[in-house]
Amino acid sequence: MDERFLSALSEFGQVTYAANVSGMARRSLYERRRRDPEFAAKWDEAIDTFEETLTQRVIATALHMGTGRWVPATDPDTGEAELDEDFEPVMRFDCSNVDPRIAVRLIGLRISGVNEAATVAIQNNVVAPSAPKLVSGAPIDVDAILAEYEDLGIDDE
Repeated sequence: MDERFLSALSEFGQVTYAANVSGMARRSLYERRRRDPEFAAKWDEAIDTFEETLTQRVIATALHMGTGRWVPATDPDTGEAELDEDFEPVMRFDCSNVDPRIAVRLIGLRISGVNEAATVAIQNNVVAPSAPKLVSGAPIDVDAILAEYEDLGIDDE
């Protein structure tokens, strides 16, 4: 049953759904997570797998829809291309044409807590139109937003 729960958790990222699919009680799963470090590690790995898969799906969708693209990362101080340890250009995903409300929603899915619903508090100084459009809005630097979460001490546990 553990494998069924962990498999569903890694596929859907929702504890309640994974518990229902596996026929296990949600409360007993949380209790076991608290008591069993090995099970907790597997749980965390399943959530990480879900988040990585979700990220890849969002990127693939944005590329398909023409709202995102890979661009070389540049140093904000010098404007020069950033290089990795093999001196290859570091690439970042640019989705600056995405409506800020959509980006916030996607980030909320990506930064969900293990034990509670996602909480996203991002200030955006762009006034969003009344109807969502994928081609309007200010540039959104997802890495900067994630860094702000870390600076605020918000983590996924």
